[in-house]
Amino acid sequence: DKIPAVNPRSPRSKFAPPRAAKRRRPVFPTWAEVASIIAHPHRQQDRLLLALLAWGGLRWSEAIGLACSDVDQRVPQVWVSRVFVRAPIPRDQQVIGPNGQPLKKRMTVEEPVKTGVVESVPLPDQLCAGLRDLARSRNSPDELLFHASNYRDAPSTLPLINESRFWRWVWVPAIEAAGVPGMQIKDLRSYAASALVDAGATEVEAQMLLRHSDAKTTREHYTVARNARSGDRDRAKLPPVKATDTLQERLTWLFDEWLDRFPEARARLLDAGDDDVRVGASNRPRPRNLGKVRSWARSQGLPGLSQVGAIRRGIVDAYLAEFPDEAVQPDISVSGYMARKEARQLAREEARRPVRPSQQEEG
Repeated sequence: DKIPAVNPRSPRSKFAPPRAAKRRRPVFPTWAEVASIIAHPHRQQDRLLLALLAWGGLRWSEAIGLACSDVDQRVPQVWVSRVFVRAPIPRDQQVIGPNGQPLKKRMTVEEPVKTGVVESVPLPDQLCAGLRDLARSRNSPDELLFHASNYRDAPSTLPLINESRFWRWVWVPAIEAAGVPGMQIKDLRSYAASALVDAGATEVEAQMLLRHSDAKTTREHYTVARNARSGDRDRAKLPPVKATDTLQERLTWLFDEWLDRFPEARARLLDAGDDDVRVGASNRPRPRNLGKVRSWARSQGLPGLSQVGAIRRGIVDAYLAEFPDEAVQPDISVSGYMARKEARQLAREEARRPVRPSQQEEG
């Protein structure tokens, strides 16, 4: 018998059996944690987006691709017909920079949903009413329901929400305030499975709502969500649902129970008065004159303002604590930011404009 040159059980061998991929176990947040997460963002658009992910079970790519016309104006539901994903740019379409490397390697493309069929997702009445009000505030029915026009450096062609910036400026502060720092956005989809369990949905109804192509995936989420109910005291106190009601009516009843137990989340979710807030902007007081801060720091033997992060903030905070009259409240509104941006653009264009000889003589 010949001895094989490669061990058949070695991972390097083509004859080795495939290893099962390690799957991350989903996190099922409690009612209180979801209420804290949804109530934390500054803008109502972000709060509605998180509520839609938690109570509608939409994927991130499906939610950010919703158009205003996808919100049904008669029945409390949304239509999922497309997704936006990041795909590699073909080599013949890449723009090469001065260093010989492409400036961008990936682009955003529109694709149909996984099943290839336009599907409807039932929603609670009050959540759908908030989405309808948001859709009416847009300029066109074809406009994105959740857009990035209020985000800094947002693209002008397709104002999609940047997931990295949303994660940094909205999601991470929300989960840290709720006390679940390891939670991910896709865990809200697991919470939707727990909402279906509390609403008395069957596994078939859960698979239809979550739009899983494999019934095994739905069964795993459904089983874990049912077992996690005993660990959430708010869910454990729920009375039995009416079997004669439709799934949408049961979801509406469950959503109303959740709002009644967390009035702060109700007030924040239904409040639309603070959407003119720039995401990621800090409302910390700022000094009126940085030159005075530098002089004061040198006189106190402190590091200069060239430092960044906590050292710089500590110097500024110490200066404002000694001279509170020098503190000014920054303008973190979107309208103020856009006005300052346009003023800077006009100033740059004015500086680039050539001066005529007649203007030089007059000067």
